[in-house]
Amino acid sequence: MSTTMQLADDDQLESAREAIAAPHEVLVVQSCVSTWVFSRGCRMFRRVLTGIEVQGCPVMTDWRRYFSLEFDPTCSFFVVWLDPERTRLLRFWRHTQACDRCDDGVAEVGFAESEVA
Repeated sequence: MSTTMQLADDDQLESAREAIAAPHEVLVVQSCVSTWVFSRGCRMFRRVLTGIEVQGCPVMTDWRRYFSLEFDPTCSFFVVWLDPERTRLLRFWRHTQACDRCDDGVAEVGFAESEVA
């Protein structure tokens, strides 16, 4: 499955600023390669890619539905479950202060949608 990327226009940036200003409705998580924005009320998320701009605008994915979001407190990763059957998931490492997964701000990890057998 491919992910559609789009440039953020001024209206999208303003709506993102408004959403971030309401932390009870939106959760922002920093991974090594992107910033994840979760709208918990409608269970939608999008990613803003770290360090990638086109014509001065950040590149972000379309909004996408998710079923559940889980954080593992022991190893700093999070899982986005995409379906109620928990057969499709996205797993990423959270970026930390002394991140051993990044090299000069460039992550060594990849992004993939997985299916659970």
